[in-house]
Amino acid sequence: MSANDPLRPIEREHLIHPAGLLVLAAVITLILYLMFPRETVFTTRDILDRPDAVTLEYLRLLLRSDPGNTEVREHLVTQLRLAGRYEEALRELSPLLDDPAFLNDPQHYTQYLNLLAQYMFAQTRPDDRAAAQRRLESALRRLLTLPWPAERIRATLALTREWVRPSVQVEIQEWLLARARDADEERQLHLEMTRLYQAQGRPDQAMHHLRQAYALAPDAQKPALAIRMMNLRLASGDPYGALILAPDLVRRHPDDPDVLDKAIDVARQNGRADLALDWQRQRYALTPQDMTLGWALFDAEIAQGNLDGALRLVPRLATSAQSPERVRKIAQAYTWSGRTEDAYPWWQKHAAMTGNEADRRAAWQMAIGLYRLPDARRILEHIARERSLTQEERDTLFGLYLDIGDTEAARRLLEKEYARTPGDPAILNQLYSLLIDLRDWSAAIALLEAEERANRLDPEKRLELVNLYWLQRDPERSYAVLRRAGPDHQTPEYWSLRLQLALYLEDFEDARDALRALLASPEGATDLAPDLPLAVANGLALSGKTVEAARLMYQAALRNGDEQARLQAIALALTAGLIDEARTWVAQTPLPRSDSRRGLYWSLKAQLATLEGDSQRAIAAWEQALAYAPDNPAYRDAFLWALIGDAGPGSATLRSYLDYYRVTGADDSSLWPILAFGYSALGDSTQALAWFRLGLPSHQQDVDWLMGMAEAFRLGGYDDYAWRLRQYTWQLLRPRLLGRGGDAHPDQALRLVREFEGNTAARAALESPGAARLSDSDKLELLLEWALADGHRVLSHFYYQQAISRSLRLPGWQHLAMALQSNDASGMEAAFRGFNRLPLADSVLARHRLGERTEALRFGLVSLTDQLDEENVKQVRSLTASLRTDLERGFRLESTRQTRDLLDLQSWGLVTAGLYDDHGWGAALHHYQLSPASALRPEVGNQQDALFHWRQLSRGTDWRMGLSLHDRPQKTTWGVSVAWQRIADEGLSYGMTLTYNQRPEISGTTWAWGLEQGGRINLTTGLDSRTSASMEAGWRRISSIWGAELGRGPFAQASLNHLLFLNDPAWQVGADVQWYRFTGNALADARLNALFDTLPEAATLLPERYGRVGFTTMWYHGQVHRIAHEVPSPRWHLGLSVGYQWERSVMDYGVSAGLGWRVAGDDELALSFDWTSESAAGGDNLMIRISYNSYMGR
Repeated sequence: MSANDPLRPIEREHLIHPAGLLVLAAVITLILYLMFPRETVFTTRDILDRPDAVTLEYLRLLLRSDPGNTEVREHLVTQLRLAGRYEEALRELSPLLDDPAFLNDPQHYTQYLNLLAQYMFAQTRPDDRAAAQRRLESALRRLLTLPWPAERIRATLALTREWVRPSVQVEIQEWLLARARDADEERQLHLEMTRLYQAQGRPDQAMHHLRQAYALAPDAQKPALAIRMMNLRLASGDPYGALILAPDLVRRHPDDPDVLDKAIDVARQNGRADLALDWQRQRYALTPQDMTLGWALFDAEIAQGNLDGALRLVPRLATSAQSPERVRKIAQAYTWSGRTEDAYPWWQKHAAMTGNEADRRAAWQMAIGLYRLPDARRILEHIARERSLTQEERDTLFGLYLDIGDTEAARRLLEKEYARTPGDPAILNQLYSLLIDLRDWSAAIALLEAEERANRLDPEKRLELVNLYWLQRDPERSYAVLRRAGPDHQTPEYWSLRLQLALYLEDFEDARDALRALLASPEGATDLAPDLPLAVANGLALSGKTVEAARLMYQAALRNGDEQARLQAIALALTAGLIDEARTWVAQTPLPRSDSRRGLYWSLKAQLATLEGDSQRAIAAWEQALAYAPDNPAYRDAFLWALIGDAGPGSATLRSYLDYYRVTGADDSSLWPILAFGYSALGDSTQALAWFRLGLPSHQQDVDWLMGMAEAFRLGGYDDYAWRLRQYTWQLLRPRLLGRGGDAHPDQALRLVREFEGNTAARAALESPGAARLSDSDKLELLLEWALADGHRVLSHFYYQQAISRSLRLPGWQHLAMALQSNDASGMEAAFRGFNRLPLADSVLARHRLGERTEALRFGLVSLTDQLDEENVKQVRSLTASLRTDLERGFRLESTRQTRDLLDLQSWGLVTAGLYDDHGWGAALHHYQLSPASALRPEVGNQQDALFHWRQLSRGTDWRMGLSLHDRPQKTTWGVSVAWQRIADEGLSYGMTLTYNQRPEISGTTWAWGLEQGGRINLTTGLDSRTSASMEAGWRRISSIWGAELGRGPFAQASLNHLLFLNDPAWQVGADVQWYRFTGNALADARLNALFDTLPEAATLLPERYGRVGFTTMWYHGQVHRIAHEVPSPRWHLGLSVGYQWERSVMDYGVSAGLGWRVAGDDELALSFDWTSESAAGGDNLMIRISYNSYMGR
């Protein structure tokens, strides 16, 4: 709106409306009128009594306007008190304290005192409260000076005296006491004073006022005050003061029970039992019907030692003696006074009331002491009906029964008690003794049997039970009881009894155990009868326990000094195979005194030597035995058998003895087996067959005889007769092996089963009934023999370990064969030391394996000159030839022509080598010339190689170290190689090779201008005698002669070979897998590329990927180009191969052939060629080789 708006003045006029304002004022006035009172302000009593700030200020305003207005001041004080403002109220009230009208008004002054008390109690601080209390006490003292009526003052003081300290209260009480109105009030005030002084801890002043009160008190109240006086002394800690008062007070009040009771208490507190007892008698005389007092007096009389006085009270107290405690006191009093007869009924009554074990025990003991045995028996029987008796009670009652001769009651008692507490040794002993005294053996046995079933039988009772069974003529049950005994029962007496019973019942093994236990105990060994150990040993020997019998008999012989038993023990040890112990015992045994025992002594030494494999010592010992007992045929036969076992084909000593006995003992049939087998051992088949035929009628069922005769036929060249005789023997043994015959030869039978029916039938026959006669060790020896014969390495190793773990004594040839199989040098040496006669072929091979190659060859050649059978001759000849193959010694001149993918070269070389027992060496020089047909430039030139290697041989380990020098027109390089090979056993070897700067064989180019660095590991294992597998893996790096890397990568190959024919010539087939990878660039070195007219592909130089699987077959007779005397000339081989290269998807074929023939002495001329259709680098490979080999190792 603009400033010139004509309506503006009019609007301004209507901004204030007078009529509206008047209406608004009327409404507000009406509201105020209704809300607030319409009376005059501060004119009513209720307004004055409101404790609000407005009221207080208004009252103060009124009081300032009129200070003398007492009513307004009192209202202000009242409002301040109601508001809890006590200090202001007292300040406003203080002007009135000087107003006589205010002081003389008891109501106003009492309100003043109340205000002071409220003020005092409102203080929280101790100092403020103490000041307020002192102010209140001052007001009360002022009260005592006001002219109030006495009753009003007393009433006021009665209300306020609790608010002040006791000292002020005493002042108030003394003021009141001085104004007492009568004796009764004075007495009450004295009692109050007593209380106040007692509260202040002032006992003497308290006692003074209490005496005054006692003097003023009527007679009816004096006993109570007398008691209070004594209590006051006791409460103040002065019991002696109370004791001084007590006699006088008792005299004053002799008939008051309470005074007497208090006096008794005071006397006791002072330790005056005599005064207490006198006053107790006085007190009991007042009320003789009070049994409680009577019993207290009874206890006091006893405590003072006045038993007569106590017992005089018993007639009065008897009727009230209804508790066990009171009855016990009376019984004790009679007992202490020596009146046992009077005490007895009371003790009986006490025991019957309590049922206590100790009380009943005392009762029956007293009854026995007074010789009232029926009473004692009755008490114990009552106890027995309730519970198990103790040992003392049981023994007492048991004795009481026996005193009256009632053994049945005694037995019933023990049986009942034993049923309650089974296993109690004391009850068991009593009951067992009673049964033995009654001679009731059956009951005693039943008792001990029950104890044994419950495992509670002690060692002594077990022996008693054994004796009871023996009395009943039942030794088997006696023995069974002993066998069931636990370790804690096994005392020397137990073992002695068990030993005798075991011998009686012929249980020799248990007798042995009992004897050992006795010998382990010092007491048992001392008391042992000398003949018992020998009896046990003889029993064990009869039962087949020769090992234990021998040891036991030797120990007994040493204990008894028995010479004959000592020799018997050694004989048993030899029978049991205890070689080591027998050797020790023989060494410890002196030469006997009699000739017969000396002969036995030397025969035992001969048997020991035989078992140890020392045939020469055995023969010498038998000669000594025969010297002491020349007429003993057993010694003679054993001596001749020893000669047969030791003699070779041409033994002159054996022949002389045989010829002698052939003439002198031809009629002695016991000598026929010796003559037959002896001549057979000499190789004299004619004489052997003559004696075999002579004894045949009586030995048609003798398997050993028949097998010996078959061997004699074989020695004589009658193989057909030998085979037929073995077949007849097999037909004879087969029914026995199957369980339909008597005594059989299961080992011979099983060997014949294997010969005529094969391995499967032989293994099945091991489970036949006849083979059950063989022990597990015999079966194991047979299985090991067959596994070795079949060349089954896994089975032979398993059976050999089983035999070793069982400590079996195997033949020497089996130990040597297993040592050869596992290439165990220590085992081979042990076989040589422990056994004299070993297979010749295995002996030659073992010497070769031990590194004694020259000695092995010499031993093999010497053995061929002995009179061996044809089979041994073949084996030794074959092994000797292989030894010559290993011993390379001499030189070789050779020339080759070969093509390798891009390479065509010819070479000339000289190779020389020398291999001895533990070392060898070799050297070679080669010259290579490239032909014009090569895909290389003519200026490449020729190459030369010089090689030298050293070979170190030890048992099972072969080290080779080589040094090479490669001379190329472009550069001359040198290289080294180290190889290690370990022969773990006969068919397992493994090793590793490290090479540096050797010629690679991957392609012709890498061979000519490349170098190889790397390493490989190999493993070869023989799966059986015909099959072997080998694996090789490694990593290599190929570089040029200038050092540039052409490629690197891993390689691996595996092969499996099997010999179809082991005879000569041999036929071998095999399969192999080859694989390698290279990463790199074969054309990386430009200097290598400059060698070619036309740059070839990289795969031609170094294939990046190669994989091939192939199959080969080869026929051979020896090895061509070896500087060794191997097989008779000519040597030759022919091989064919086929393969598939999966990386290139091509097939390859190969042919290998060679021929070598001896031209002069040990010099040989050899020719061979090898051709392959596809090499790894592509293209065919051909090598033609001619050499002249000169062997110098003969």
